Amino acid sequence: MITIAEIKHQEKLVGRHYGAIRRLSKPDSDKVLRQKAARAFQEAFRFFDYFNGSAPAHTPSLYQRIQAGELDAIEEAVRFLEADPCCVEAGYIKLKICKALRSAVLPESHRERLRQVILRNARLDRPMAEFFRYAQLAEALYSPEFAAAVCALPATKEHWRQRRQRLISALSPRTPVPVHCVTNNWRGVPPGIFSLY
Repeated sequence: MITIAEIKHQEKLVGRHYGAIRRLSKPDSDKVLRQKAARAFQEAFRFFDYFNGSAPAHTPSLYQRIQAGELDAIEEAVRFLEADPCCVEAGYIKLKICKALRSAVLPESHRERLRQVILRNARLDRPMAEFFRYAQLAEALYSPEFAAAVCALPATKEHWRQRRQRLISALSPRTPVPVHCVTNNWRGVPPGIFSLY
């Protein structure tokens, strides 16, 4: 099985290769530079093959096994979310995994690991189209400690504030949200959406 460290290492390599491709494939590049770009491009494709070998299978059976509560399928999915690869199709796989995990019966150890994944992703600086699924998963992973950790998330950047509010609104049907968690300057939330008592 491929480890998280190996995935992260390969991810850094492909980032370097992608940068080389962009720099070296300009029209005014000479023949040597174009050859270097071609080699970098081949290395990037090797990474995608490597990634596809590390990603959970795209078969519906994996998601059915997660929903059935099979621990090996759940472990594979949690490890993939912990590794958080960022390349072609990774977001789609994360969406499907989060959806399957949301309806699965999870052991507490996996629930805690997923809470940490969600909290870490809420603080990332890169865009995350799949974060809405993380928020839906957060609702299924509710605990008072998790809700307190969500309220303690930083809100200094706009996208951090949006992710925090999304998590708070996902958790608020379960419990009243403390007044200090609600930020009035978050765009897109109609007034009165949180139950404050």
